[in-house]
Amino acid sequence: MIKVFTSFCFFLLFLSAASTAQVHTCSGTVVDESKAPIEFANVFLISISSDSIIDAGITNEKGAFTFQDDGGFSDCKLSVEFIGFKKWETELKGNLNFEEIVLVQSAGELDEAVITGEKSMITREGDKLIFNVQSTPLKSGYDGMELLAVTPSVWVDGKGAIQMRNESATVLVNGRPLKIYGEDLANYISNLNSEDVQRIEIQSNQSSNTSATSTGGIINIVLKEKALGLRSTIKSYYTPRGNGLDLRYSGFNVNYGTEKWNLYGLYNYRRNHNLQQIDNEVNYRESNQLNTTSLATETLYKKHNYQLGFINELHKNHEIGFEVFGFFSDFKNDDLGKVNYFLADALTDSGDNNTDGKYDNNRVNGTLNYKWVISKKDKLSVFVDYSKNLRNGPSTVTTTYDNGTFENSKTRYLSDSETTIQSFQLDYEKQLKNDLNIDFGIQASRTDRLNSLITEELFEDNSIDSSTPQNDFNYKEDISASYISLDKKIGEKNFFKTGLRIENTAVDKIDFLTDSLVNQDYLNWFPSFFYSRELPGNKSISASISQSLRRPSFRDLGNYITKVNDFQFFIGNPDLSPEFVDKLDINYDFKKSRVSVFYSKTKDAINGLYFLENDIAYYRKFNTGAQVQFGSEFNTSKQIKEWWFLRFSGYVLNRRFVNDESTTSFKQNTFNIKVFNTFSFNKTTSIDISAAYTSLKADAFFIATEVYGADVVFKKSFFDKRLNCRIYLDDIFNTLRYKNIREFDTFYTKADTKPISRTITFWVTYNISNKNAVSGKKTKSKNEASRRL
Repeated sequence: MIKVFTSFCFFLLFLSAASTAQVHTCSGTVVDESKAPIEFANVFLISISSDSIIDAGITNEKGAFTFQDDGGFSDCKLSVEFIGFKKWETELKGNLNFEEIVLVQSAGELDEAVITGEKSMITREGDKLIFNVQSTPLKSGYDGMELLAVTPSVWVDGKGAIQMRNESATVLVNGRPLKIYGEDLANYISNLNSEDVQRIEIQSNQSSNTSATSTGGIINIVLKEKALGLRSTIKSYYTPRGNGLDLRYSGFNVNYGTEKWNLYGLYNYRRNHNLQQIDNEVNYRESNQLNTTSLATETLYKKHNYQLGFINELHKNHEIGFEVFGFFSDFKNDDLGKVNYFLADALTDSGDNNTDGKYDNNRVNGTLNYKWVISKKDKLSVFVDYSKNLRNGPSTVTTTYDNGTFENSKTRYLSDSETTIQSFQLDYEKQLKNDLNIDFGIQASRTDRLNSLITEELFEDNSIDSSTPQNDFNYKEDISASYISLDKKIGEKNFFKTGLRIENTAVDKIDFLTDSLVNQDYLNWFPSFFYSRELPGNKSISASISQSLRRPSFRDLGNYITKVNDFQFFIGNPDLSPEFVDKLDINYDFKKSRVSVFYSKTKDAINGLYFLENDIAYYRKFNTGAQVQFGSEFNTSKQIKEWWFLRFSGYVLNRRFVNDESTTSFKQNTFNIKVFNTFSFNKTTSIDISAAYTSLKADAFFIATEVYGADVVFKKSFFDKRLNCRIYLDDIFNTLRYKNIREFDTFYTKADTKPISRTITFWVTYNISNKNAVSGKKTKSKNEASRRL
């Protein structure tokens, strides 16, 4: 397959080179009066007789342009335009190569000029790095997740997790924090089209006006402000995996806007039938005992997603919006495992360990927001959110042994949870004198989570023993916060932003079975500071310092016990408290590249630990010690040739764990590299080739082995890009595998997971729209607590 693909690529490049030898070329370099090249100047070939545009292009970073024509450029004139400069024109008469085209600055016309050129691919605004999507080859034919995968400093893994420097990123759309995470977030973003995305703003530093839980950076996807009309996209893809396994997806989204209001919505259905192989090993050093499990886990996940939103301009400068988003799903798993027990390297017993389960999960989110533009310097925003999640279902673990050394067992779990989250936020922005901007606000949220778990031991005579640990738990959390943020541009080259966020958290943990109540009440201050300076040659340097926190997930807070097999259990910890993160970032931006140096320290780190009791391994999360990491990151994006776009990124970091006795362990240097290429053969045909590699990686109490893979995408569009077709070849070398090792004094564990990763996917979308474009407004949300669901 690889040989065929390589031969195909070289064949296409050969045809391209052969065809260029038969045409005439017009080229040149555009500079200003100081002889500095002008990037993104508009260059036009215009017919003299009809005064119509024959061809158009933009200059590259060296100010160069090239046109090709097999007619010799007869009846043509060349025109060059750029904002702030006078137009340059000449008739093409024999000379087709212009060594220098000097544009003269046009005094007094800058404020009235119409901007027709494209922005640079990478720019900076305040404390944000801007990825201008519409200035790249990615401006059409991609979905939102594919855009994030090539956005500077952003990392998207094969499971759809969105990260910045190994931390989960907070994602916004038009400034609206999305209150969905994991697979739900990936599904939401994948329904955005690159044609509708103006730019992506990347903020690695913490701001006081965002939740203190935004530890991994902030990504804001800014949609185009568009005119009136209707637009809809129909999307479907299919991934066969063999043996009756597959992935199916079908859905649509629709948007209709007028001058006063905008209506939008979506529906999609996703069915994922998958299988993966998981091998685990627990070695007890003191007793010389070894337990191994080889597990084939088959899952079937069906999910319906829906969204409906409405934006209305009530009056001049007053806007109100409402959105409902949710899903209903069911999940089934059937795990067939083989367990082996060794003593002094001799097999003592083996058996079958099977788990079958089913749960239903339903969720609905409602968002109401109001915006009042009081004046050009004042704006007030109000956000109200409501979210409810219901999840329940049984699962059964059955273990039978071949030699009778251990007793056969069958355990059934009946779980039920209900989570309700309500939040309110008010923001006020004002521009003061001397370009000083102030932003302050308040926020309040309430979370109420009910958890119950019934554990039953089932016997062959149909009797039931319910004396095993049960769970009936209520977690209540109230968060109130206020913040203030100040920013100012000092002179032409300096910018600073500073802020302070104060959060008070009150928690009640109620155990109905023991009739116990645990209260927690704590107040935290989170300062932040950012400074940047512009340097000559369109370069800049910036630095930021911030503090934030990560609250434990609701599942980790549950008082549950889950059986993997007779010698391995997972248990929750209702006594977990938040972990606190200190961060320092220094960035140097030049051309379309960024070099970063970063440091972070996580205190009271939440880490999963295995511990032994009576030769049984229990896995539980604790607040223990600190996790420290520092490193450097490099990102660059470049249009190498007209037909070749490249994005390269990589980082080197050192991560270590420091326990409560200040002893350092699990220290590891990690190297990561990722390369993304787009090769365009014409305006409708292209190929994407990407590859990624991560070396050994440390987390608290375990080392993950290296991970690497490569993907290829063939893309073709028809009917003026309304119909887009693709073929994905994922993990073409079948190398994706996830392994980790946990070393302790008395025992160690190993885990090896191999998913079905080498697949082929057939993908198609069709865009329907009238002649006008559509309003890109979306209802905003400020509900941050739902991340922990």
